[in-house]
Amino acid sequence: MSQRFLISLPLHDRSGWALNDRDSRWLEGRHRQSATRLSLRMWNASLPVTPTECEKQVRRWRPELLRPEPSQLVDSQEVRVPRDFTGRVQAFVLRDPEGRVHGHLQYFGAKARQCLSVLYSTRDASRNADVVIAARLDALMRQSLAGLAERSVEQRFGSRP
Repeated sequence: MSQRFLISLPLHDRSGWALNDRDSRWLEGRHRQSATRLSLRMWNASLPVTPTECEKQVRRWRPELLRPEPSQLVDSQEVRVPRDFTGRVQAFVLRDPEGRVHGHLQYFGAKARQCLSVLYSTRDASRNADVVIAARLDALMRQSLAGLAERSVEQRFGSRP
């Protein structure tokens, strides 16, 4: 998926996503139909890092990044994706004054001197918004995040004659 970061991330309705891997230091994705946004970044650190240190760096780059309150969390767990990474993922839900339900998923992972961050946000204003957002977060957790994988340089470029 990302040629620059050598990362593969399965996405539901792949053809509905507009991905931009060129204009910033992040891979940015947008799925208009579901009002879902994705931001992904992998970077090297000068010293060995932990997921917490990777999260701190992301929050320095993106101070507007939401911090969930315990009452907003719907899932929080340690995960080992991609392979050889140790990470933490949190899913949480917020409601805005207009009645829309916003779902968020934040993943921060580390492997030796590498950090990886995957940030999702989605929203819905339908009468079934709770069910819709729960299904989206579940799909993001069970399909996209679970399928997160590093790619080798050979996989990126394919075999050459």
